Amino acid sequence: MLDFEKLGHIHFIGAGGVSMSSLVQFCLFSGKKVTGYDDNYGEKIPLLEEKGCRVRIQSPPEQNFSPDIAVYSGAVKPDHPELTFLRSKNIPCLERQIFLSEISSLFRYTIAVGGTHGKTTVTSMLAEIFLASGLPFYGHIGGDTVKNGNFVCTGKTYFLTEACEYRKSLLSLRPDIGIVLNADSDHPDTYRTLSDVYDAFDAFLDASRIKGVSVTNGDTFYFAARQSHNRNLTFGLSEGNDFRAENVREYKKGFFGFSVVHLGIPETQIELSVPGEHNVLNALCAYAVARTVGLSPTVVGASLEQFSGVRRRFEKISKFFGAEVYTDYAHHPAEIKAAISTALRIKSDKGKLYVLFQPHTYSRTARLFDSFCTCFEGTDELLLLKEYPARETPDKGKSAKDLYAKVKSPSKKYFANIVDAAACLMQKAAPGDLILVLGAGDVVNVCSLLKND
Repeated sequence: MLDFEKLGHIHFIGAGGVSMSSLVQFCLFSGKKVTGYDDNYGEKIPLLEEKGCRVRIQSPPEQNFSPDIAVYSGAVKPDHPELTFLRSKNIPCLERQIFLSEISSLFRYTIAVGGTHGKTTVTSMLAEIFLASGLPFYGHIGGDTVKNGNFVCTGKTYFLTEACEYRKSLLSLRPDIGIVLNADSDHPDTYRTLSDVYDAFDAFLDASRIKGVSVTNGDTFYFAARQSHNRNLTFGLSEGNDFRAENVREYKKGFFGFSVVHLGIPETQIELSVPGEHNVLNALCAYAVARTVGLSPTVVGASLEQFSGVRRRFEKISKFFGAEVYTDYAHHPAEIKAAISTALRIKSDKGKLYVLFQPHTYSRTARLFDSFCTCFEGTDELLLLKEYPARETPDKGKSAKDLYAKVKSPSKKYFANIVDAAACLMQKAAPGDLILVLGAGDVVNVCSLLKND
């Protein structure tokens, strides 16, 4: 077991990643000497350097460089020069998920939010609830909240983190409260079948029940197939859930309110400040967890009403020739459908909806190909950008061109680069239109070109 208190110097490889940069900030907050390395000068690097972490970009370490331990991102390949150098010097090197587990042991309670969709939003909602309640906690968030970024730390009682299913990293955690929001087929390089996905979430919840509580969406196929016989705390819209959202209503265009009923007893009413009907369940889950740790309905409800969202989760970026520009991290068909549904509710009745989407990884595009072909319903025009390969090569599956050939849309175009895609949108944008930029890759960079109002 890692003795964190005895560590003097911690080095991070892939320091600019969203999860890694939060861990860097926690270590700085804890008084450690922290250095970093990254292949790219990402947007987090200036923040880390401002807080006292020197980050090298594509440059080799000095021969006498000797940290007590190195932590590396899952995206770092085993033969990466930085990792190879440190191992040659017998520096202990831990993958991020192992280090995350070690960090969790520093806290009295661990709350881990798992699921195929919604992890970042629910974790962010809980962080703002805990802040408002004055609880001592560290929020390790896989995205940037509008108010607080990806790092919030007020003490060491609660460790609040996302539990990522990629490469089964969630199984490194032993949470006191383990949450599964939903379970869909994803990460085909980790899971061959949906049953394999279910197995991972089962093991995660089994671990949480050893010393604490498991929380699941009682309306999902996953719950019905795998968890209905277990003693879970449940949330959802249907009867039988411990926490229910009733009287769900669109109180203004694209924004929803609902009543919370706990074990048949009405507790509060909430009107969300973030758009999208899917956020009703996200907020209900956060509410259920916050109530489980003993917070009052009044404080929890007020915090959820004031929650202002997460960057790249249906985030409004700008206006461009009168058209509104939004971006969303959606890269799974279920997430794309939710984003388009929200866009259709928000946009002007007379305006058009333009969707620019970049597939993320060849293997995901191939595994979910049929769903990708039909998930853009309601779009007036679909613009497909060349795929973001991430860690993969073309032989792993299907490309954006493959999707373009089969996808259903009244009008569609393919672009090999961001500049050409932006130029097309520049020609089309008009007052009342809504431009929705979707994907987990570098497609978000197009937003910087779509600003003039």
